[in-house]
Amino acid sequence: MKLRYGWILAPVAALLGWGWAQAPQAQPTLPSSMPPGAVLYLEAKDFGALLNDWNTSPEKAAWLKSSNYDVFAKSRLFMRLGDAQGEFAAAAGVEPNMAMLASVAGSESALAIYDIGKLEFLYMTRLPAARAAQTVFRGALAQWSPRTVNGLSYSVKIDKNTKRVTAFSANNGMLLLATREDLMAGALALLAKQPNQTLRNEAWFDRATRAAGGRGELRMAANLAQLVRSPHFRSYWVQQNITELKQYESSVADMVRSAGEIREQRVMVRAAGIADGVDGSAAVAQLARLAPATAGLWRAWGAPSVEDASALVEWKILSPRAGGMPVGKQAPSAAGESQPEGSEADLETKIDEAPFSAAAASLHAEPIRALLKQTAVDAVLSVQSTRPQADGVFIGQESAVALLGKAAWDSNAARAAVLEAVDGLWTSGKLGLDWTTKQAGGRTYYAISGLSPVVMAVDGKVMILATSEPLMQAMLGQLNAQPATVESRTVFAAQFRHTAERANFKRMMLLVERAAPAQEGPPEGREPEYFSENLASLSTAMARMDSASITVRDMGNAVTQTVTYRLSK
Repeated sequence: MKLRYGWILAPVAALLGWGWAQAPQAQPTLPSSMPPGAVLYLEAKDFGALLNDWNTSPEKAAWLKSSNYDVFAKSRLFMRLGDAQGEFAAAAGVEPNMAMLASVAGSESALAIYDIGKLEFLYMTRLPAARAAQTVFRGALAQWSPRTVNGLSYSVKIDKNTKRVTAFSANNGMLLLATREDLMAGALALLAKQPNQTLRNEAWFDRATRAAGGRGELRMAANLAQLVRSPHFRSYWVQQNITELKQYESSVADMVRSAGEIREQRVMVRAAGIADGVDGSAAVAQLARLAPATAGLWRAWGAPSVEDASALVEWKILSPRAGGMPVGKQAPSAAGESQPEGSEADLETKIDEAPFSAAAASLHAEPIRALLKQTAVDAVLSVQSTRPQADGVFIGQESAVALLGKAAWDSNAARAAVLEAVDGLWTSGKLGLDWTTKQAGGRTYYAISGLSPVVMAVDGKVMILATSEPLMQAMLGQLNAQPATVESRTVFAAQFRHTAERANFKRMMLLVERAAPAQEGPPEGREPEYFSENLASLSTAMARMDSASITVRDMGNAVTQTVTYRLSK
């Protein structure tokens, strides 16, 4: 059962790039053989090699045994894909499993999806005639109907119950497989040099591939303007950022591998003409240098809004929390006639003090917003790490936020704004609230002790707030460092150190979710815990990924994203 669905995951796994083999350099010609109308297009320089890398990788073996796979195998998406596989098998007379995929995996290959809801696709690959004659389809083709177009033959089979169509062709070193006969006929006509429209000539594809430049070992092009209209895309797209995607017409992602890293180069083309673009590279570089080498996660971006910068200070430093208080949806019960309010039987209602107000015991963010409005913010840096506590049992978290102002910060005003913001959250009338002056490496910072410690430092245009003194001291030590190296027009940069955070994360989630140690593999008779088992097992399967970093550049008419996965030796 597990290997049955490997054919679905293979292109996605290849995009992540597990394995090390280098694909041959070949000129892209397959888009010119694809009929127009595709919403998603994948192209591999050597699909057979990529598939072999995935099948022989330790990541595949570990993932198939993981709780993460166990949960995925029970998901609605997995079941829907299973139904589609069953319909394909009924129509073709061939089970769409890993054996089928391996038999039709040639060198240069392409898969174009024309309807993601119905999974209508056209697949073509360069495959020698001898191998094409030995595919798993060879025994089933006797039951198919033969066809010819422009002198090239193909076979078609239609399932009477589901009306699913399967078309197969092997001509002149090319193997084609389609779920619509018009796609097969159109592709063969193009291979026969007929002057028809092609995917390569479509405006969205042309603009996207021109912006992307040279292709990688694996390329994925998406017609975002069409995809965001699909209810299936909106339902299953994990990022749930459809509104943000609506500004883009198309995208291309290229994957390139080397012995020590995997790089994914993405280009997203804007739909509404050419914009001016934003160059926040200088501001991002100034703050990115402050991220300590031991930081588990850091993110730096330019031109934040006052609301975003204020919310970051609130949620990460002054009032850390996972979410807001639940909203009550039930009205309070009315007092009964036999037990009126204030009677001797109503002993639970306190009449000598005011009812508790959640609004009163909350952070007052307006002083922070006023400070940020007075000294506008050029860029912001968020730093987070996990750290074992002194008791040896619990795992704590430490966070820091650095703000780069357009002008120098007023240190006294900044400290006063923080005290005013937390008054009522930790105490009343600022009782017990005060700053203690401290030194580290010749630099001054200030600390508020208590259940939720806060430390602050101001150095010209840089203001740092943190939840731990060791983290503050580490960032102060970076103030003399040279600005980080970033490309021009960089608007966002981030890094996640997977190896450093794996053990602490798993331990912390284990303490939160359950008392007994998590077991390897899917648990028997129960749903896996989401963090300590489901996500932790995915982290274990991806143990070779030491870190991941991303750089986002705004080029005006397009946004580029470079994602680099560094692998452990």
